[in-house]
Amino acid sequence: MIKTRFAAIFLAMTLGICSMPQASDAQRPRKIPRVAFFVTFDCTDKTTTWQAFENGLREGGYNIGQNIAVDCRSFSPERDDLVREIARNLVRENVDVIVTPGTQVTLAVKQEANSIPIVMVAVGDPVGVGLVASLARPGGNITGLSNMMPDVAGKRLEILKEIAPDATRIAILFNPANAGNVLDVKATEAAARTMGLATHSLEVRAPSEFVDAFSSMTRERDNALFVSSDPLISRYQQQIVALAAENKIPAIYAHSDFPKVGGLMAYAADIDSLFARAGSYVAEILKGAKPADMPVEQPNKFRLIINLKTAKALGLTIPPSLFIRAEEVLE
Repeated sequence: MIKTRFAAIFLAMTLGICSMPQASDAQRPRKIPRVAFFVTFDCTDKTTTWQAFENGLREGGYNIGQNIAVDCRSFSPERDDLVREIARNLVRENVDVIVTPGTQVTLAVKQEANSIPIVMVAVGDPVGVGLVASLARPGGNITGLSNMMPDVAGKRLEILKEIAPDATRIAILFNPANAGNVLDVKATEAAARTMGLATHSLEVRAPSEFVDAFSSMTRERDNALFVSSDPLISRYQQQIVALAAENKIPAIYAHSDFPKVGGLMAYAADIDSLFARAGSYVAEILKGAKPADMPVEQPNKFRLIINLKTAKALGLTIPPSLFIRAEEVLE
């Protein structure tokens, strides 16, 4: 009888011990999701782009340093091989989501990461360059935001003609290594033909080629300029703007930052709003959404930004119609 009672007590104690949480489990920190964010700027700079992305994450319920880690990866636009190397490392490190700006970087990362969700930002024609099957149903591991570059090519030329009505020959500055730029140039050339304008396409693959490109514009007597949106071109925007001023050529840019450093004008999607939405996309994916089923968003708003000081320096008069349409006029 005593032995039976002792056995029962021992069994109860054993079961109780087994059912108690292990101290190591209780003390083990919860794994927080890790996101890799490719940027062309110094990772120590908290730009408005970074802040917009952070705000998008916050709206989705994620706060950096609390329940999500964001690994900033700065890259050189001239080195696709380095972008791919970074991407390979991210695959080995098994990050949860990768955020990529622009067509060229997204294509490079896609070559190395075909299973990790990728949120692309500001890709001109994601279907045309083969990143997704369709905008409505991407069908792979990539989704995100398009900036509709080829679709607004004609509008940019119309605006350029309004401010420079005598322009008959349009130079197009672009990076041929960027598949999105190539499609953008074709759309711009087609739009120019319908407007009776001649075009002169100029390839730049490195900053050392900018001076020669502008010299070619002078030789060919180009009298207006369209500058496509590309990480390489954006990184050296101040040099390009200075060359446009030196050569007294009116230019319209496909990136909204150029007028802030002296560019004449830009007609572009609001880049900060795109990155804010990218933060929301990341939050949805971390909560279980599949990129294959998440439609690629297109911007519903384009911003016309004019630098009045630059217009005056070029001897140009801003038509009242452009003043009314401009979202921002810098003086």
